[in-house]
Amino acid sequence: MDWRSSHVWQLGGALIGVAFIGKIAAGFFIRESRFRQMAIGLAMIPRGEVGLIFAQLGLTQASSTPRPTPRC
Repeated sequence: MDWRSSHVWQLGGALIGVAFIGKIAAGFFIRESRFRQMAIGLAMIPRGEVGLIFAQLGLTQASSTPRPTPRC
């Protein structure tokens, strides 16, 4: 994967934009005041990014430590 390619950055930006819009829009499907709907939608935004951080940490730690060998 060529990280310098503009296509990679455009795809990443589009996915982040869709994720933000989807989370904000999801708040409007509950029966609350508009203020609370928007607050709930905005509060959901950091959840996905935290998951990506932990996934990256797990990936880097798994590649830097040897796998345990199964004992029979």
